Amino acid sequence: MLKIVSNFTLIQGENQTDFVVILDESGSVSAPNFDVMRQFARYFIDALPLESNGARMMIYTYDHQNTVLFDFEDSVNMSKQQLKDLVTGHTYSGGSTLTYLPLEDYRDVASNDPFNRQDVKDVILLVLVLYFLN
Repeated sequence: MLKIVSNFTLIQGENQTDFVVILDESGSVSAPNFDVMRQFARYFIDALPLESNGARMMIYTYDHQNTVLFDFEDSVNMSKQQLKDLVTGHTYSGGSTLTYLPLEDYRDVASNDPFNRQDVKDVILLVLVLYFLN
């Protein structure tokens, strides 16, 4: 069971933040674990003050390629429910693992997105599954 405690606040003007959430959907993740990541993303959407423009958000997945689920512009123009529906509707692909791709994509695309405010900080969350073998 995933439990997320949401008690942080972003104050418009002083603490604006643009969030980039990157979900690993490589084959080692598995569909059930990807569902947990999707649940985290939906909770995170609910936790952020997207309506007041205190935060903006972009979510994409990676395996052998990057797939943008929604971008900063979408987080400004769509409702939270619409954004969560985009996350829920994405089908797990289970491709190969190329972890560097989403970070290059951030550098090349997200950082140049006109809806990514250059005057506020960006926080990148790379959500992946790690396995430890004994």
